[in-house]
Amino acid sequence: MPGADFSATGTLYIEFTGTDGQELARDSTTASISTGQTAILVETASDTGVFRGSTSFAGLPHLFSLQVQSVVTPSASAALQITYPGLTPANPASGAVAVPLNTTVRVAADEPLQADQVNNLNVILSLNGIQTDATASYNNLTREISIVPSSLLVGEKTYLVTVMNQKDLSGNPQRQNLAFSFKTQDVTPPTIVSYYPANSATGIGIDHQPFIDFSENIAAASVDKNSVKLFRNGNPASYSLVVNGARLTIAPDDSSENGMLPESEYEIEVNSGVTDLAGNNLVNIPEPFRSSFTTQPRYTPPTAISAISLYKDPLLFTPWGAYEKIPASTTVYIRLNGTDGATQTKDIASITLNLSWGGAFDFVIDETASNSSGIYTGSFSMQSIPLYGIPAPQPAVSAGELAFAAKQAPAVTATLSLTFPELQPLQTTVTAIDGTKAAAGTTNTRVDSSINLSFSDALTDTGNPGAIELSSDAVALAAARLLSPDSKTLTLTPATALPYNSEITVKGLYSDSGLKSEEGNPLYRPFTFSFFTQASQTQPLTIDTIKLFPDAAMSPLNAYGHGSDFNATGTLYIEAVGIDRSSNTTDSTYVSISTGHTVALLETASNSGVFRGHYAYDNLSDGFVMKVTSLTSPAASHSLQLTIPVLSPSQPASGAAEVSLATAIKALSNESLDAATIGVATVKLFKNGIEIPGSVFYLAEQLAIEFRPADILQVNSVYTFTVDGISDLAGNPQKQTFAISFTTQTTSVAPATINGIAAFSDSGFSAQLADGAGIKPASSIFVAVNAVDLSPTTIDTTEVILSTSVSGATSRFFLIETTVNSGEFRGSTTAYSDENAVLTLTSASNPAIKTSLQTLRLPRYLSIQPASGTNQLYLDTIFNIEANKAVAAETVDKTTVILADSAGLASYTLSMPAADMIRIEAELKPATTYHLQLANTLRDTDGINFDKILANYGTLTPAVNELRIFADSAYTSQIFTGAEVETGQTLYVKINAVNAWLSKPETATVTFSEGTATSTFLLSETSPGEFSGSFVVPAGANKVLIIAPENRPDLAESLQIIPAFMLTSFSPASGSIGIPADVWPTWNFNRQVDPADLTAANFSLVKTDDQSFVPVKIQRGLTGYQVRLEPIGGALPLLKEFEMRLSENVRDIAGNVLGTRLHTRFTTQPPPPPPSEILSLKNYESDAYATATFAVANDDSLYLEIVALDTSFSTYETSRVRLESTDRSIDGLELSLSEVSPPSGVYRLAVPINLPPETRIRVISQARPDFIIEITARLRTGLVNISPASGSTALYLDQPVSFTFSNAIDSSTVNNGCAIQASAGWNIPFTFRLENSARTLTLTPDPAYASSTRHTFSINTGLRDTNGLYLLPETAYLTTRSATEASFEIFTGLPPRNAQKVSQTGEAVRGTVQVLASCTDMFFATAETRSLDFSTPSASFTIQLVEVSPGQFSGSADLSTFTETAVQAKLLANPQPAITFNIATVPALLSILPASDSVDIEELPFFSANFNRKMAYESGDSALQIHFAGGTVNTDQAGIATDVTTLSWVPLMALPAQASCTLVLSGITDYLGQPFPDYQHVFSTGRRQGISVFSDSGFSQLLTTKEVSFGQLFIEVAASGTMNIAGRPFDLSLKRGTMATQTFMLPLQPVSENSGLFRCSLAVTENRSVPEYTVSMFPGEWLEVSSEQLTESRRIFYYRHSSAAEPQNLKELRFFSDRHYLKPVRDRLPSPVLYIEIEGEDQNWFTKDTTMVKITSDADTTGFEIALNEISTHSDLFRGFVRLVNSPSDGQARNLKVLPGQNIHVTSLTDPNVRLSIRYAPESSIGNIAVFPNPAKGDAITFRFNLNFATDVRLEIFDTAGDKIKGFIIRGREGSNDFRWRFPKHLANGVYFYRMEIGRDDDKIEGKRKGRGKFAVLR
Repeated sequence: MPGADFSATGTLYIEFTGTDGQELARDSTTASISTGQTAILVETASDTGVFRGSTSFAGLPHLFSLQVQSVVTPSASAALQITYPGLTPANPASGAVAVPLNTTVRVAADEPLQADQVNNLNVILSLNGIQTDATASYNNLTREISIVPSSLLVGEKTYLVTVMNQKDLSGNPQRQNLAFSFKTQDVTPPTIVSYYPANSATGIGIDHQPFIDFSENIAAASVDKNSVKLFRNGNPASYSLVVNGARLTIAPDDSSENGMLPESEYEIEVNSGVTDLAGNNLVNIPEPFRSSFTTQPRYTPPTAISAISLYKDPLLFTPWGAYEKIPASTTVYIRLNGTDGATQTKDIASITLNLSWGGAFDFVIDETASNSSGIYTGSFSMQSIPLYGIPAPQPAVSAGELAFAAKQAPAVTATLSLTFPELQPLQTTVTAIDGTKAAAGTTNTRVDSSINLSFSDALTDTGNPGAIELSSDAVALAAARLLSPDSKTLTLTPATALPYNSEITVKGLYSDSGLKSEEGNPLYRPFTFSFFTQASQTQPLTIDTIKLFPDAAMSPLNAYGHGSDFNATGTLYIEAVGIDRSSNTTDSTYVSISTGHTVALLETASNSGVFRGHYAYDNLSDGFVMKVTSLTSPAASHSLQLTIPVLSPSQPASGAAEVSLATAIKALSNESLDAATIGVATVKLFKNGIEIPGSVFYLAEQLAIEFRPADILQVNSVYTFTVDGISDLAGNPQKQTFAISFTTQTTSVAPATINGIAAFSDSGFSAQLADGAGIKPASSIFVAVNAVDLSPTTIDTTEVILSTSVSGATSRFFLIETTVNSGEFRGSTTAYSDENAVLTLTSASNPAIKTSLQTLRLPRYLSIQPASGTNQLYLDTIFNIEANKAVAAETVDKTTVILADSAGLASYTLSMPAADMIRIEAELKPATTYHLQLANTLRDTDGINFDKILANYGTLTPAVNELRIFADSAYTSQIFTGAEVETGQTLYVKINAVNAWLSKPETATVTFSEGTATSTFLLSETSPGEFSGSFVVPAGANKVLIIAPENRPDLAESLQIIPAFMLTSFSPASGSIGIPADVWPTWNFNRQVDPADLTAANFSLVKTDDQSFVPVKIQRGLTGYQVRLEPIGGALPLLKEFEMRLSENVRDIAGNVLGTRLHTRFTTQPPPPPPSEILSLKNYESDAYATATFAVANDDSLYLEIVALDTSFSTYETSRVRLESTDRSIDGLELSLSEVSPPSGVYRLAVPINLPPETRIRVISQARPDFIIEITARLRTGLVNISPASGSTALYLDQPVSFTFSNAIDSSTVNNGCAIQASAGWNIPFTFRLENSARTLTLTPDPAYASSTRHTFSINTGLRDTNGLYLLPETAYLTTRSATEASFEIFTGLPPRNAQKVSQTGEAVRGTVQVLASCTDMFFATAETRSLDFSTPSASFTIQLVEVSPGQFSGSADLSTFTETAVQAKLLANPQPAITFNIATVPALLSILPASDSVDIEELPFFSANFNRKMAYESGDSALQIHFAGGTVNTDQAGIATDVTTLSWVPLMALPAQASCTLVLSGITDYLGQPFPDYQHVFSTGRRQGISVFSDSGFSQLLTTKEVSFGQLFIEVAASGTMNIAGRPFDLSLKRGTMATQTFMLPLQPVSENSGLFRCSLAVTENRSVPEYTVSMFPGEWLEVSSEQLTESRRIFYYRHSSAAEPQNLKELRFFSDRHYLKPVRDRLPSPVLYIEIEGEDQNWFTKDTTMVKITSDADTTGFEIALNEISTHSDLFRGFVRLVNSPSDGQARNLKVLPGQNIHVTSLTDPNVRLSIRYAPESSIGNIAVFPNPAKGDAITFRFNLNFATDVRLEIFDTAGDKIKGFIIRGREGSNDFRWRFPKHLANGVYFYRMEIGRDDDKIEGKRKGRGKFAVLR
């Protein structure tokens, strides 16, 4: 029934009843399912109208509506609803307490359940993880599960109820497992489980509080001085009692400090008057409980020492580190930690100072307070034992240790170090020409060397001017001083270069003004040393390489190789590379030349090691060896050898006779030649002084020049062959003119019988090419023919025809007999340059004798990335070279792929990521020009060489652009020049620089100096070009700190160093006691504190017993150097310990951070008695004590307050109350309320509760029992759901947000209790509504939210339920959507050329344009607008676009107001896209042919008009007419049918001869529809000229088109010029063909003797008979008509069609299911692609034509058109395909929407009567399974199969025993699939079986799903 429940996983059976569409057939129909599936329903029988089927599904969600709908009749539908059962506790409630022990547990279901699932396996009652014995049952009427325990439950225990695996009657499982717990009632009496102190214990501290732990929580009301007693020395003691859960604490107050008295015996007694919360009395044996103990002695000496610490300041704020170096005159502050033997006395401790070089000193330190926890402090001044003096005594040691040791056991020690800086001679260095040396005594020191003085200790600065002396010959030398980052090396850099050949002396002084360590200690000893400087010049150590170049660029890509040829006259450029011995001078070196000269080479720059120069020479002789040798390193040399080209005869020999008439003349060179110098101008053949025409070829592989005569040579004739003016590759011309003569044979007889023909790849005819073999285009082909020789005494020839399949061209060449009577004919020809062409070599004598070759594809580079000329390359740029075919990997190396700069080869690696790709990875130098050369020795895998390619690049120059300094690690608080920073402060530096490396992380270097020491640190790259890092400000108070990027001092920032911000003192002292309650804790600092830091996070006071923060007012002193805490209320609680907390984050007014936190403690004075005069008693809803209430959340707290007359104006008191509750859990509980501040008289206490809802609580003042209040505990309302959920994004800016609560909400509290806040902090106003019995609150912004912003939706305690209880704060975060998407288009044009996109045209018609924009939809319910700005350089306006659908906006604009043409339109919506365009100019005519007033225009002229703009092509149809006196000639458009600036026409008939004509042009528009005004001009025709073709024998109907379809042509030729034609015969030349031609000569007959007109007629037939004056032609062939003797005019005609043409007389339309067109389909199509074939008569036999069809379906009756393409020329078959989809049709992608069972219709547009339909019945099947090779003899086998649809295929392999040995899941694709299985090594030979299977698909008809077979393995 509709809406019924149903299983979430299963099969649904469907029946449709309807009208049968075809009574004689069993039909089907389709149902759509709300799961997204469809089901095919099949008629039960023909003519029943009842259709049945099914659909399966799994895991449908709860409340899913399962709807079934007829696709044919959507109103016919039915629905079910899936429900999952839900379970809730019925009794007891979840979390219930005090549950009776005989309770039956009940669980309620929200729908009927299957009773058999209710059993002890699925319904469990457990205690501590162990199942309780119980019986579970189900009541179908109440829908409840009952659990009845077999025995009473255990008291005061928490039981867990678990219900799982329940199902409803449809089998759907419960939504989630139910688990809840409850606690049973208490019936167990309390007992004592432990107590402190132990019985008879001694030495108990007087400040200890005895306690007793019970077995459970006890009732506070049962604890008083009757049930619990304390005696001291047998007498009642003074004490108070505190109950906290199961613990009873006894608080003695015998002493003035609220503790016990020392050396006293105490006894505790507890009787059965103590009860638990359930009223059960204490049980103890014996009764009552008693225990006694003795307190500590009155005096105790200190015991074990735990630590000794040394500090730099009296506040003990900054510690000395272990072995830290100290100033020799400092004072050391000591803190000793130990165990204070007596906290009531103030003691001392003894310390000994031991010096490592001898001596010891004893002194004492004091305990800070009597209860200091064993803290002792004091100090020791080093000035009391002087460690050095000026001028004497000098320090005893350069380094020693000072150990401070405690004399108490154990003798812990703290050690410091004392050092005096001492020069380290071996580490003190200078730079010599051969490296770094120890300075003392060094020779050959560089004059630019610095002196690095190394010390044993870090120096504080570089010293005053007199601290160090630098001199030469007693003359002082000025030098800058610089400290290293570790301050241990002082570098002296002379102001000018040191003098050459001089002694330099360095002295360091021991004095108060001399060098000092960082601790201020002087030098250990003075020092003096000397060194000696270098000579003025130095030669290089070695020369490693010599390179030679032809030009001054000296590019490494153009360097000469060893032995290379060179020009006999020119300049040689020389480069020597070696090791420079002196890096600070620019040197030279010398080379010798084999001509006897010496050349000086100059170093390119100091320390470059690269020396360059040049040498000019002339008229060197052939064979000369040019050798260049280094005089420094003679082993380094380079040689070239000069070669002059010399030619020698190859064939025929000079003076040869009987040379074949078909010979080609060939000369050989001794070296490679420059092909550009070889041609008909330099290579000639003469006969009797007359040049013979022919073709010249340079055969580079053979070093041969070949001349091929254009025609057969004449018999018995002498020919002379000359070559003059050629050069080699180095530019050297040939020595002398090459000339030979030969005589041709007297006779030659061609063979008639051809036996065979063969092609070879070599001139030796040894490497025969198989038929169909591949060769390089334009390469030499060597051809041999075997024939029967007809003339045994002569060397004969035979002719061969070479043709190509691509261009259709043919050529003829002759083969020459090898010897007389051999019958072997050989010769060569050059292959056509066509690629992928079939070349056919055919014997002209016997066309049946032929062979064919296949030209290969030439290798080319498709792309080089980056492109040549690219600059600013990253230094790790990867170069990718992609070719059009695979590259031979063995040719890819650094000789063929060269990357170099001016210095030579770069460092790079080569790889091939793909067969057709070369990759270069290199680390490039900055600011460098690189050259990439791909040599012509690179080959493809066919062995063909690539062309040489050279590309040039430039790398970027790394540079630092910006330096910024920040005070924080988040880089938000920038510090600017002049700001103050502290010593020890961490500064954060960010640099913006040019990103030099694309993929490699970089670093940047920054230096900083305070004027003495300079340090560097590295910054890491955080993003491209962004670097960040940090450093610590060095010591140097009041100095200027300079920070600068390396090599960019202009970007330096200067900061002022100030002393570190620090604490100088505080009060009260740490550990002090008895402090007055009105104390103000105080801290004092050395600098003014930032007022913004006066926060509780930085300054606070904490009560240590509960770690609560004391409310205080934080105040800054008048000067700003002091911060104090003023307790709110005036006084602190009495006898309490407090902790003063100072945060390390406190800053001074300059922003410097303190950096170290400090926590100290003190204790206040004892308290007075409680007040007795009570004024009021109240309960408040929160700790704000602002709103009194008589309701409280059952799991919250009572906030109790008493107001009374204060009994003490300077101390804190307490006042007690007693509590009772209706559930008896807190009956008799006594509590103390503490005074908030003296003398307020206000006493408060927060009491946590956890009571059953509706429990009433009574509170009674114990000082005034008549003060009573009663409070009710209620269940607090909670938030159940937020929609949208917290964290949701992309909210609309007006989207409502709903909150669902567990109880009704008080509407009057919504405005104060809810808030919406944007991330910037401002509040968003809102409106609200309450629904769902006031439990659902919906907030709607008014106005809208901020976009792209996270909003905080908060509920505060101002929101209350209808019980008056506030709700706990809740926060949700929702983020609104961003306006991230915006695009628009402007549409322009006049009809019919309107609606053109301006983004494509780049211009718009002046006037109105339409605008459509697509933007992010920001509002759900509010209509939006968008603004679009139009502007020119001087004007602008803005239009509003109106929302027409969500996110879509429309509008219009008038551009006629603009006076300028350049316009920009910008959409004012993020990201503000813009379109820049021009206002279109009006069309104007620039030129026209024939021009106005032109004369002698031919009868069939070509008309053209050139405009200033592109014109609409279709407007030119019939736009041009020619008027003359006798009528009008219309025209047709010529040219490609596209919008162009030039339109052209041809006349439909000839113009009259010698007539005045008017050209009229009208109705033309430009491509935007702008009209061009009508135009006309006059011209005149001349007399008939050239060749005219007529269709009639009267020569009156002139043929105006180039296509002829009739059988006979009548041709007339008009003689040109003034030639004498009387009595001379003339011929008409005809050439017929497509690309290859055939020539005919037909005689012409004169019309009359002097008319100058000649005529003939020509029949055109479609047969190949050859009657006289007949040319047989096929459709599409062309015919060229000419008569070179009479006229230069030529006419070309095409038979029927000149271009592609639609077929006619369509014969048949056929459908196929496979792309090979082998599987025809007729009634139904099982696969998702329909392949279409039409057969028709081809109308052009020489083009691949097309025909159009219209394709529609039942689902898409509009459909689209596609072209069917002819499969080959003159095939008469046209094919195409369409893909079937269930999404909307897409004609461009050939995707047609059609559903299973629907029909597809295909109709020819050429002949609409040709049509065919087919039903789409998708079938999932596998077929055409094949296995090969079978048997398999290799290591693998291939499984081939065909799939109608992509699906997974399971393949399993079995052996003959039936055991499965392998299985695969193959991801099959639609169509043919190949899966190759590589055999495992252990697979044995034998027979194996396979099984293939595809999965089921309910959406498709099930076809063949399985296939099986066998194969053999024979390895």
